[in-house]
Amino acid sequence: MARPTKQGIDYFPIDVNFDNKTEMYLIEKEAIGLSVLISIWQIIYSDNGYYVIDDNDLHLLVKKRINVNINDVNECINVAIKRELFDSKLHKKFNILTSKAIQKRYFDAAKRKKLIMYNSKFILNGVNVSENFVNECNNATNVEVEVEVEVEEEVYRKFAPPDFVKFWNMYNLKKAKPDCIDYWRGTKLLKNKKKMTEEMREKIFIKLPPYVEATNKDGTFPSRKDPKTYLYNSSWEDEVIQGAAKEEDINADHIWNEFKSKDKDERDPLINNAFKLAGITRGDVRNMTHDTAIKFARPKVEKIYRRLVKEERS
Repeated sequence: MARPTKQGIDYFPIDVNFDNKTEMYLIEKEAIGLSVLISIWQIIYSDNGYYVIDDNDLHLLVKKRINVNINDVNECINVAIKRELFDSKLHKKFNILTSKAIQKRYFDAAKRKKLIMYNSKFILNGVNVSENFVNECNNATNVEVEVEVEVEEEVYRKFAPPDFVKFWNMYNLKKAKPDCIDYWRGTKLLKNKKKMTEEMREKIFIKLPPYVEATNKDGTFPSRKDPKTYLYNSSWEDEVIQGAAKEEDINADHIWNEFKSKDKDERDPLINNAFKLAGITRGDVRNMTHDTAIKFARPKVEKIYRRLVKEERS
């Protein structure tokens, strides 16, 4: 059995003199920045060859290699993207670190390899890929085509930006994830015709905890919006009513006892309304004792009274 072709390469060249973009990056991030950059290059060239996913695993791996704080790693990567050492568009869309220079070096060095897999969605303009290399996007079998939707969902999960993953876990209502990622990245416009910005994301993380605390994800009042709706409508700009009553905060026995303590004139309208909701006729009531009728109506009375209590509290 033939030995499989290695995707990565064993060495890569480093220019004697860095270009202006790299120099400005090094002025800003100094020795730690150089160590982080070279470590990322090593990981890229040795693994996939022309890109790496920017996730927590990458940050931990770099941290281990050069023994620096993981926050320093994250900051260096952000500055490198800002200084265009990595392509910002591909990072935003697929959460990968790559550049035209990295791709040109890799595909030039990999020409002698018998088989190389690449994803055409990741290839930048001006980069020539050998005809002998296999484009993963065009190499689908009939079976793979049938599960295209599942594959796309997996791609979205794999390349979700780290801050989106944080939002997704905090929101804790798993619906329409691909659309949410598009809004988060800015590849889809919000209702106000604007793209999501870093400032908006920072505001979301401030406003989200009290909103999640004040809402229920099971649909009971006050219900939490679908995450897609929350992002599309810029709902983080809405006021969150602190201390809004949740269903479980209103104790059933307390409500019933409070209800029973009211005067007959206050109780009867609620009971009559509860009978109607329960489909109980006057004939049914006549055949019940007063206590039996009240007990029968209790679930409906509690439901009505809960709503009244919430209205009073808000």
